[in-house]
Amino acid sequence: MILGPFTIALPYVLPLLATLPLLWWLLRATPPAPRRVVFPALRLLAGLRTEDRVSAHTPWWLLALRLLIAALVIIGLSHPLYKATGGPAPGTPLVLVIDDGWAAGPDWRDRLAAADLLLERAERDERPVIVLTTAARPADAPAPPLEARPASAVRGDLQAMAPHPWGTDRRARR
Repeated sequence: MILGPFTIALPYVLPLLATLPLLWWLLRATPPAPRRVVFPALRLLAGLRTEDRVSAHTPWWLLALRLLIAALVIIGLSHPLYKATGGPAPGTPLVLVIDDGWAAGPDWRDRLAAADLLLERAERDERPVIVLTTAARPADAPAPPLEARPASAVRGDLQAMAPHPWGTDRRARR
């Protein structure tokens, strides 16, 4: 849902704003007056006056503040975005950086699953993919070529990847 420069990510939350009149009614409701029970020992204090006075209704400014807070919470739950873009420009390559060092071993399958989701989205949008890895290579091993390829071609290479038993070198181009 787009409202000028704002995009509402969860528009199904906004109908909750219609419950604000019910909330106003609940906040204005006052509890019933307490029952008076005469306690004989209080006759000594019968002539004293107190300066405390209890209002019959909630002050209007407090009621307005509570309703404003409730409305802001509902609008915040709808996840508004300011000047949200529709995504990357068509044809912009997806750069997929994969940590394939020894520390990636325990959650390697989760990393591949997340990368596969990104590849599906890139394939749907017909975006080329560039894959970078972070594992340090032996000195005699050449670096893989840095080229943009279709997502379908990268998927096979990605499934064939495995974490390496050496550390990572995140500053070098892989």
